[in-house]
Amino acid sequence: MYDAEKISRIIENTEISNVFSLSFGKGGYPVLKAFKDGCSFFINSRYNPQKEGEVFAKEYYTPDKNIFLYGVGMGFHIKAIADTMTASQRLYILEFNRELFKIAYENTDVGEVLKRDNVIFDIPLNFTDAVLRVKEFMSDRVFICHEPSIRVIPDEFEEIKETFETYVIKARSVKILGDLLLDNENANLTKGYENGGKVFFKHFKGKRACLVSAGPSLELNAGKIKQLKDTVVISVGRALKYLKKEGVIPDFSIITDPKESVIGQLDLNESEIPLFFLSTIHPSVCNYKGKKYILFEEYSDRVSEEDRKFCVETGGSVATTAMSLCFIMGFSEIILIGQDLCYHSDKTHSGENEGFKNLKYGKPVLGIDGETYFSPPNLYEYLKWFRKFAKKHGKDVRLINCTAKGAFIEGFEHRPIDDFF
Repeated sequence: MYDAEKISRIIENTEISNVFSLSFGKGGYPVLKAFKDGCSFFINSRYNPQKEGEVFAKEYYTPDKNIFLYGVGMGFHIKAIADTMTASQRLYILEFNRELFKIAYENTDVGEVLKRDNVIFDIPLNFTDAVLRVKEFMSDRVFICHEPSIRVIPDEFEEIKETFETYVIKARSVKILGDLLLDNENANLTKGYENGGKVFFKHFKGKRACLVSAGPSLELNAGKIKQLKDTVVISVGRALKYLKKEGVIPDFSIITDPKESVIGQLDLNESEIPLFFLSTIHPSVCNYKGKKYILFEEYSDRVSEEDRKFCVETGGSVATTAMSLCFIMGFSEIILIGQDLCYHSDKTHSGENEGFKNLKYGKPVLGIDGETYFSPPNLYEYLKWFRKFAKKHGKDVRLINCTAKGAFIEGFEHRPIDDFF
């Protein structure tokens, strides 16, 4: 599907903006730098983009299956995949950024690759066509993304861009942790832990929960949590040590990271605070002295259909998992503390001593205080999750964000914690 006339019009009618800066490396290779969302990054390797393309192909190429790839980049990864494919395979490619495509087309041999019989390429010119193409190309094919290309998707395709970003984050996690997750879960299922979602299902109807996360803003109001009356305090593991330093003892804690290092967030001799954890947590959690409750993800094949209602939506973070658990537990009000979801200081978590300098990396978001801050890809994914949660469950539970400083979350009331003393 090489539409020469369409491509010619795009090349002719597209002007290159200051989003991109083209130079040439030692080997004469074109090197493209992009400026987006307050930071700069390279679309391709500065040193050996051909080798980079070959590594990409080796990592993502799947034999005997058709492939859907988003992102032309500078074309080196496309050529490497196309050169690897068999004659019976098909490579479907989409690109939304016309400037990026023009630069690649005029400075590499990507055009010759796109003319191959087993390569199907399109560059949709509007959102509707883009959605249709994604659905068409996605059908029964292996999907891979060129991440730098995703970062420069134009704003008019923002919804699709967010979908691709979510996919990349989840796929990366599964790829890195896949075997670890399975091994952890198999070990934990031999321990006979009670299902926390089932034990506490609608147990706290009519009650209020305070969900404490470890954003830097926790330092501004952690001590005030002690003044909350008739409130069940649930803390993520990362916030536990800081809360105890402030004299706050949560009613529950929760951890979800499958790596063994997550156990370092706990005082293993603690016996007063019950602990929730995902079934995929590191099995050394068994050393925790307090009461322990296992949780299962919503699509887990380790639970029966009857018990599906006790499963949590993980959302990618410990805080989103805890939020889902609070809903299962039946709370009528849920207060958020320390759920910053953006960079607004020189720290990434409460209680840190060392500063963090990259404060303008990610998506610009509206802050609770009306200022603009930046939310990196992982935090922005969680922010979107909270928005969707509010849209889905806002009629059933009162959602209040008492975070002292951070991102504004649509669907939540934003009030100071003092209002609830």
